[in-house]
Amino acid sequence: MTKAVFLAVILVCLLVACDNGTNIVDMSLPETNTNSYISGNNVSFPKGTKAIDVYNTVEYIFPDSEYYDVIGSWEYIKTTNDNGLVNQALETVDFSKIKHTLVKNKTHPNNSGEVHTHTVFLYSDDSNIKEIIYQWEPFNGNRQKVELKNDPIEGDITFTF
Repeated sequence: MTKAVFLAVILVCLLVACDNGTNIVDMSLPETNTNSYISGNNVSFPKGTKAIDVYNTVEYIFPDSEYYDVIGSWEYIKTTNDNGLVNQALETVDFSKIKHTLVKNKTHPNNSGEVHTHTVFLYSDDSNIKEIIYQWEPFNGNRQKVELKNDPIEGDITFTF
């Protein structure tokens, strides 16, 4: 009797340890502590904030992919090169609308995944002034995930909604 129980336990352990074919990558986005960026109806992203944190925060405030009226500014250092002379000046660009999108594009036919592009757009009137992009893709039969783009923002972005 004890041999049968022992064999049953070993069999259960083997079944649990074996890959059951559900080894699929977690398709969710990395988490962001949105409270770090939101205070009341004011939002502030300091220079160096990663694109994923900007996207997650904007998506948290505005869950659908519509244009939203805001009062905002993007402040950054603009560098120019005139005949070898490098000049830097603090540039402030105001924006009045914000939007976020998710686009999925199929990659090379041999790759099993799609490229997921999460973008935040800043608009001044109807002109796009800034795109902040987080991009990733699953691969290897959707068992792995690779981050393709998650650049830190240049300058400070603030807005009121």
